[in-house]
Amino acid sequence: DPDGPPPAEFSMKVRPRRGLADGQRVNVVVEALEGAAQFRQCPFVDGELLEQHCIGLGNVDRQDKTAGQRAVLAVTVRRILSDQSGSSEPFDCALVRRSCVVILDQHYGEGHGSGLQVTLNFDP
Repeated sequence: DPDGPPPAEFSMKVRPRRGLADGQRVNVVVEALEGAAQFRQCPFVDGELLEQHCIGLGNVDRQDKTAGQRAVLAVTVRRILSDQSGSSEPFDCALVRRSCVVILDQHYGEGHGSGLQVTLNFDP
């Protein structure tokens, strides 16, 4: 419909994303998702993801008639992320100069790529 509203921009939000506690449930909201996406929580330090500490949060598949619409995924976030390889100390997302992000890890669809991320802020 040329007279209708413009299509939504591809974006991701986390609600809430500040003042979080370990084990808190949050909503990951993705607009204009087409295809499938997987979400992870990862430590982010000096512009790098610490892959060995990442945890899977879930996935959304929009390859049906709901493609292009809003997708909401309720997930549990963690303040402390363990090293999956066992080679380093756990990562505390609440420490100064450290952060954790929710990242749209993979996206299969047209016109979009992976890499969207939202920083989480945990209370100390």
